[in-house]
Amino acid sequence: MPTGIFEMGYATDGKIIFSIGGTTFLGRGRQSVGEVYLFSPFAGGWEKAHFNDKPLVKGHTNSVYLPDFNIIVSTGFTDIQKGDFYTFPLEILDLRDYHIDYLRSNPHWAQGSQIVHWNSKAYVFGGIAFEEDGSTHFSNRMLSYNPASGEWEDLAPMPSTRVTYGAVVGNSLYTFGGFDNEHTYADIWRYDFEGDFWETVGYLPYGASHFSVAAKYPYIFLSNVGQENNIIGRVDIRDGSFKEFETWMTIVSPGSAVVGDYLYIFGGSWDDGRTASNKTFKIPLTELMVEE
Repeated sequence: MPTGIFEMGYATDGKIIFSIGGTTFLGRGRQSVGEVYLFSPFAGGWEKAHFNDKPLVKGHTNSVYLPDFNIIVSTGFTDIQKGDFYTFPLEILDLRDYHIDYLRSNPHWAQGSQIVHWNSKAYVFGGIAFEEDGSTHFSNRMLSYNPASGEWEDLAPMPSTRVTYGAVVGNSLYTFGGFDNEHTYADIWRYDFEGDFWETVGYLPYGASHFSVAAKYPYIFLSNVGQENNIIGRVDIRDGSFKEFETWMTIVSPGSAVVGDYLYIFGGSWDDGRTASNKTFKIPLTELMVEE
């Protein structure tokens, strides 16, 4: 990557991987990133994306691609202020003409909220919610956003409050672990989009947080989990089984995406959170889909 980044939003249209916002280091301090970078596996390198508008400077970013509109919807907290309060607009990156819109109507002001896509809508859930008085709390809120109408809808809340991580396979969202002020969790939840309900469908072998998620049916890949943050975990949604693949990559809060026949893992932090990585790793799916 052009620079070391972690806690970035990441999305793919199946051909190109996008890295949006995130956090890097400036000297000994953290600094939010105000750039979009794109990676073409076929060209083999990262480059700065040139939109007609300046991307927001955002940290703790999460993003998703909506193919019906050819847009990327991105969450995150920015340095745009409303009085003394930081706002959480949705950033809409239009890939048809590379312009950017900002939706200040976002009703879920939350750091670390996740965002996924299903059936022409974006779904935002969890995170650390900010109130008008500046107080914060972990959230279990789940909302949908319809880009066609601009409408938001509150849906069934998550079983408990936390920051969590998820991917959509079929008609379901699967979330894995996460954290709040007191615990790191191991439970696996499934949200049924059609029925609007949550259920617990399994458990990871350990609590997990600050990892990334990518899916290739029937598997969901968790990068990087484990006590040393060096495990790619593979969850089979057909039976809930979990398989570990140990790597030498010891990184926290990377991005990841499946494009073609490979899982790409990029960015993240290492050295106990003191260094931001700019590396990109390419792992053949054939190595991650082997059965014993």
